[in-house]
Amino acid sequence: GVFELLTNLKGSIKIALVTGGAQHRIEYILREAGLHGYFDLVVTANDVTKGKPDKEPYEKALKYLGLDAKECVVIENAPMGIKSAKAANIFCIALESTLCKDKLLDADLILSNFKELLKLEIG
Repeated sequence: GVFELLTNLKGSIKIALVTGGAQHRIEYILREAGLHGYFDLVVTANDVTKGKPDKEPYEKALKYLGLDAKECVVIENAPMGIKSAKAANIFCIALESTLCKDKLLDADLILSNFKELLKLEIG
């Protein structure tokens, strides 16, 4: 569902990838997965001094995109990312893609998969 979601959103909203991975690794993964052109911004571990669960990665994305936290939604799949998004005061949707629901309880909304996410009307 990742490609479908990104294709549906591309051009209509700003899309950022905020990750704790190293820049060279993330660039490789995006290129290999065919996802390189989908993001308006990529924030990696190389771009911050404090990583997740600190709010710095998401605040950096907000700053570079010129957006307020209330204008954004974060999609996360891990507790550290959820804590980071919530520390930056951003609404957070967690996906049970890698962890079960009981590990994602700090999110504002928990969904089972990308198909459920595609059915949401966010706005």
